[in-house]
Amino acid sequence: MKIDIAIPTLNRPGKLSECIQSLRRAYIDGVNVWILVSNSEELGRYAELYASTDWIRIALTDYSKVSICWNTFVAQSIERGSDAVLFLCDDTTLDADCLLNAATTLQVNWPNLCGVVGLNVTNYPPSWPEAITQYGFRLVGNTFHTRFYPPGQAYCPEYYRFYVDTEMGEWAKESKCFAFDPHATMQHWHPDAPGGILDDTHHANRGEKQVWDNEIWKARQAAGYLWGRNKGLVNIH
Repeated sequence: MKIDIAIPTLNRPGKLSECIQSLRRAYIDGVNVWILVSNSEELGRYAELYASTDWIRIALTDYSKVSICWNTFVAQSIERGSDAVLFLCDDTTLDADCLLNAATTLQVNWPNLCGVVGLNVTNYPPSWPEAITQYGFRLVGNTFHTRFYPPGQAYCPEYYRFYVDTEMGEWAKESKCFAFDPHATMQHWHPDAPGGILDDTHHANRGEKQVWDNEIWKARQAAGYLWGRNKGLVNIH
């Protein structure tokens, strides 16, 4: 299986290094990792640092909205003929069997790859809602992307940072195309989770963006919109 993994990063060389080291341990045949940066300085730094690893690539991306970044990457992955996509954060780490277990679950449940597998983030508190603990990180078959969405529009384009993954997960579950794999284990060093630290990158991705996305989410819920089930937009920001 050809799996494209995207890792957007900003000013976190130490955390990104830990993420990449975990991917080396979890690597399976067919995986290609794309480190997505938004400035030329990091582009040059990481291109030099990972030049000797043929399954790691560096690319500039538009990260003004996570939905733009993700939709662009999904369209490119489909064009490359890849089978599935996994979006990670630069402050995540994967356990050794994470990718193998997730890929197996996807192939067993959906041989045509029209499915979504939720990864198990083991350091999230059990009191957190399912939308975060099961949908936050997903291995998505590209057949699911192409079947339920126009190419390049897999994720709701209204959101800046939050709830994009929630709507994907809700639509996959409603479509009976979702499975949570408790054995595909990983960690997300989220500032609200045990062991996480609130850094400058988190500050940059919160603030107004979080307020706007909360308003968009509430408006979409009130209108009965769910990306995939319908194409409605509230257009409030």
